[in-house]
Amino acid sequence: DAGAAGDGQEHKERVLREIAAECASTVRSLLASGLVVEAERLQLRTESDLADIAREGYCSGMENYSRHLTGRRPGEAPPTLLDYMPDDWLFIADESHITVPQLGAMHAGDHSRKLKLVEGGFRLPSALDNRPLTGEEVWERVPQAVLVSATPGAEMALLCGPSPRVTELVVRPTGIPDPHVAVVDVAPLGGYEDHLLAQIEARVARRERTLVTCITKASAEALSDFLSGHGVSSIALHSGVKPLERLRLLAQLRSGELDVLVGCNLLREGLDLPEVSLVCVLNADKQGLLRSTTSLIQTIGRAARHVNGVALLYSESGRSSEAMEQAIAETNRRRAKQLAHNERNLIVPRAAGTALGADGAAEPRAPDGGGASILEMLARGGGAAGDRGPPGGDLDGEERALYDELRAWRGQVARAGRRRRPFMILTEAVMRGIAVARPSSMDELLDVKGVGPKKAENYGEEILRLVRASEGRQRAWQVNGQSFVFEPAGGG
Repeated sequence: DAGAAGDGQEHKERVLREIAAECASTVRSLLASGLVVEAERLQLRTESDLADIAREGYCSGMENYSRHLTGRRPGEAPPTLLDYMPDDWLFIADESHITVPQLGAMHAGDHSRKLKLVEGGFRLPSALDNRPLTGEEVWERVPQAVLVSATPGAEMALLCGPSPRVTELVVRPTGIPDPHVAVVDVAPLGGYEDHLLAQIEARVARRERTLVTCITKASAEALSDFLSGHGVSSIALHSGVKPLERLRLLAQLRSGELDVLVGCNLLREGLDLPEVSLVCVLNADKQGLLRSTTSLIQTIGRAARHVNGVALLYSESGRSSEAMEQAIAETNRRRAKQLAHNERNLIVPRAAGTALGADGAAEPRAPDGGGASILEMLARGGGAAGDRGPPGGDLDGEERALYDELRAWRGQVARAGRRRRPFMILTEAVMRGIAVARPSSMDELLDVKGVGPKKAENYGEEILRLVRASEGRQRAWQVNGQSFVFEPAGGG
């Protein structure tokens, strides 16, 4: 209505005034600091954006003016999905030792990047307020949370507070305890290769699998070549391997086509491989990101799905690092608790949901539609992108003819308009909806899903004209009793 249109125009004018005022103030500040090039760059960029907003209602990078668009104060938190949650919603974070720190890190990274744009005169200072929430702002909006982790860190301990709020779940339904951990001193052996090869061959003889973690991709490739040269079916898995290929390699390890996967960070966590009974960590004493307490506990845990699980930590120096000692102590603490529970309840550890028998050895089983079916689907090009059909879908006859006319018209409008992509005018779904509904009035057009007041105002008359013209041709066809094949001109 007129009132709503007036309010919209007033809001638009307010936004333009505020952006122009901030630009003028910032340009003066830059000039006072002797940053002439940056001042000119900012002024030209902002004036161009203001002209686009005044004419089109938007500009490229519109989100950088979100503070003015929403009327927020400088530094005020932006609106996010969390603002639309009910009062009693529950936040659940898996692998929370990684995800929880990221909640605060997102803001720091975003601010660092945009600050350089502001200092260079590419953006107004208000662009800094188009940002993620800080960690504190996130938790102010979270009424209750469940944080799940095998290796909770200091940040989680701060959030959880007193110990009664921490629930420890270390006993598995299968009764399988955490693996036995042993430190292997490499120096007396003259190198780790022979010892590692013997341990792997013992597992191969029992039809069990092995994971080996190295520090670098190059060392992982070299070790995999060494093992392959000694008759062990091995391959390196690292960030250089494409995601789909990673799935194939993991499936081959589980099926027995591969005996060993050698990797770096990718083998540290998030893998559920019950066939793996041995995990070997090379250079375990080189404390750092990949050999921290958390990383070692996570890596050792890859052998915690097998009844015969063992983890070997190879030390080049002959000593155990502080991280090694802490990881071993924590694993032994959990293992003792699990074994005590099994003894009290007369539980015999057993493999569950895997291709393993009660003794932990691999047994053949029929495909269950798991990982292999996912690989087959991806190979066929399945999923949303692969299932997308031709424009217009399964429309035919009169509906198809109207759809083709709408698509041709959309293409002409897009080519004539400035910065208009076809989907910004009408999406495929909206054109199909119009073709099926064949609206005869503006009210009926607004009933079509995806058509709002703005689209109706901008394009409604043209759309209705196309619908009426299409109906006129239908009546002519009926009168003459003949069939025609409609061939639209152009494309969208």
